[in-house]
Amino acid sequence: MAKKWIFRILFPVILTAILFPIFYFSKVEINEKIFSALYTVIGIFFTVALSEIIGFSFTNIENESFVIKVRLKLKNIRNSFIVLFIIATVFFIIPIKTILIELDFMSFKLSVFIFIIIYFVINYIELDELKNNIEDNVRKEKKI
Repeated sequence: MAKKWIFRILFPVILTAILFPIFYFSKVEINEKIFSALYTVIGIFFTVALSEIIGFSFTNIENESFVIKVRLKLKNIRNSFIVLFIIATVFFIIPIKTILIELDFMSFKLSVFIFIIIYFVINYIELDELKNNIEDNVRKEKKI
């Protein structure tokens, strides 16, 4: 678990190191409208994901060990979504003061937002796999 969080921290830092020179030398303009749009996408991902997690039902599953295992995975996914949404919110509301800091921070902020969106997509895929596992388990138990 710690390795995942180290990756989650290092990915935006490395992406910033790549994006900063590109933005600095190419004079690509990054403004708050971009972050507003990205934050909106992140917010939509977040709310849909939490509603998906809440919608999981274990009423037809009699295999208690399977239910415990899936609930733990759902809890981990939920916590990841919450932590990353909090990080996105903090970065979204932080004001930027000087031009040099603005460029460097905006590159980092963009990297964080891109990472969060990618990670949310990965979590959606994991949610889909969990849902399929639950449906398979329910069908298997009904046959027995």
